[in-house]
Amino acid sequence: QPNLVDVAEEMNAYLASFFDEEEFVTAVLIDSTETGRPRMINAGHPPPLLIHPDGTSEFIETDADLPLGLGWRYSQHEFTWEPGDRLLVYTDGVSEARDRDGEFLDLRILGPQVVGRSVDAALDLILQRVRAHSLHGELTDDIAVMMLEHTGDEVEAAIDVDRRNSIR
Repeated sequence: QPNLVDVAEEMNAYLASFFDEEEFVTAVLIDSTETGRPRMINAGHPPPLLIHPDGTSEFIETDADLPLGLGWRYSQHEFTWEPGDRLLVYTDGVSEARDRDGEFLDLRILGPQVVGRSVDAALDLILQRVRAHSLHGELTDDIAVMMLEHTGDEVEAAIDVDRRNSIR
């Protein structure tokens, strides 16, 4: 498809034919082919975390469209990133990890901890922190994390998936 909106609409139509009225899937679609100006569609997914080389971070907040299988129109958003920036995309098993007091893990504290590490080492550290934050180190939802790094000319990606006690 020529753009992300068409991709999302096609995915939605395809998935909707398999789902009943209460089934859906959240997703973040990213087109990083234009260096420095990625495009994104958020279909009901937790917002990606943009981590800068100095360790500061911010969520890429957009008006989230409905999840795939429930939506019909999708909005594309652009955001700016510079060489050295990293984009963390994750499932709700990461953002909803709770400690013994029921507090969620604040993902922004991870920014300074992953700076200066390889993408693989950064993802390993993030998974360690999620597990350490969780009550008794047990995950109550499945987890997937992906990190994109702006290396200057091209984007590199690494994916690490850890599944425990899948609820879905």
